[in-house]
Formats: sequence, C-alpha cells, structure tokens
Amino acid sequence: GNRPFSLYSENGATEGRSRFLRSRFASDDRTPGARKDGPNSYARFLADPGRRDLDARRREDAAAVVDQFLRTLAAESRRPMPGDHGEEGP
Repeated sequence: GNRPFSLYSENGATEGRSRFLRSRFASDDRTPGARKDGPNSYARFLADPGRRDLDARRREDAAAVVDQFLRTLAAESRRPMPGDHGEEGP
C-alpha cells in the first residue's frame, strides 16, 4: 500500500542530505553554526545594503532553523512508521 509522507527515507538519501546540512549550517566543536558558509550565503542573499546590521541576525536565524529541522528529522527517523507494528495508517 501507500506509505504516508515521512521525513525518514529508507534508502539513506535523507541521511546524506542531513549530513550536508549539518556540515554547512550546524554548530560543531570548531565552528558555531552561524559562522558557517550556509548561513553566510543566506544572509548575503537577503542582504540589504542599508541594513547590514541584520546580517548577523539572519545568519543566526538560518542556523537555528536548520538545527531545528535536523532535530525533527532525527526524531522522526526513530519513530515507527504506521503499519510497522500493526498500526494502521490514515
């Protein structure tokens, strides 16, 4: 039957994408997430020459959103899918 949409992918594609996002946006032992190239690129994309004061905030926001997404992705990947344990899907 049709499985409902999930953030979890059985073929490992999601894991590779989450590693990519983590490496470009998430804090690690050496670099805060807001200083990585993902948030910097995002802030440059939204740059307003008259409001350079917003760049740091945009970098922090981008890092925070991706961090929350990765946390949700990790939680979803541990959750059983409907039908895996006798449960019925919608």
